[in-house]
Amino acid sequence: MRTLLLLPLLSLVACDSPCEIINGAQDDPAMQTCQFSSSLNEEGTGSFTFDDGAPVPFTLRERVPVPTSFPDGSATWNGVWVPPGAARPASAETDSSEQVYTTAATADRYALGMMWTGEVHLRSPAGTQTVRVADGPDENAARLGIDDWPNRAKHLVFSPNGITLFGADTGRRVTAWNPATGTERWTVSLPDDGGTTGVLSLAPRADGDRVAVSTARAVYVLSAVSGESLAQWAFPKTKTSVIRAEWTEDGHHLAVEKSGRRVPARTVYGRDSDQSATAPPTMRTEAGYQNPPTVFLLQVP
Repeated sequence: MRTLLLLPLLSLVACDSPCEIINGAQDDPAMQTCQFSSSLNEEGTGSFTFDDGAPVPFTLRERVPVPTSFPDGSATWNGVWVPPGAARPASAETDSSEQVYTTAATADRYALGMMWTGEVHLRSPAGTQTVRVADGPDENAARLGIDDWPNRAKHLVFSPNGITLFGADTGRRVTAWNPATGTERWTVSLPDDGGTTGVLSLAPRADGDRVAVSTARAVYVLSAVSGESLAQWAFPKTKTSVIRAEWTEDGHHLAVEKSGRRVPARTVYGRDSDQSATAPPTMRTEAGYQNPPTVFLLQVP
């Protein structure tokens, strides 16, 4: 198992930023602070335009729902895997051993991350393979004082060519498997960056040779072949956090979305401009508002 270390800011991959610096205190040359200032359209698309006028299109679609039906005709029903042709179980008859936490599918194979066993079942026309994520408890549940919740696959995603299955467990471990044989290719443990939600997104690049991994406080680019860290960015702790990172169409940039911030309503006292300075101040309520999410562009070496 390989453990990645967050590098000091000055040793991260450096690149010239043609973009507006929206955080004056951020002097890390590796972080391109390009902000997409307008709201995303209904398709979730937009583009960053550099000084030379060359646009970098990106798409931040709604999160792809976890597959619930699979190539062999099986499906999940109320969180339970139902074999091809089998009747849907009544809720009272739920078999906990068949409960599913997350899934992924291609045109001819699929993966089931089981709820209680820590197993991932890889199913294809060639047969079924069973692999495991790391053992132990669910670290996030343990932080909340919840006992007896097992570690399990939190995210599963196939590479675009279907030859690799990537998974992240409820800690910060990312694993790559050969889905045809169930052989583990590599596992890396991401450092504890202060977030409490572990891995939030896995995004393989279209060519299949890299995978982007995001946590609430960091974004990593790993080699899909070896798990080697090729680039990483640290996002300091603020009242917003990283939601996801997705590849732009050119494959050389990542669009990183950070959450918006809800500002609560507040009561203030003051005087209108035409009131006398000796007049008593009046009370008014300023409505709360939502700062929209921010999209950054990161250049990948």
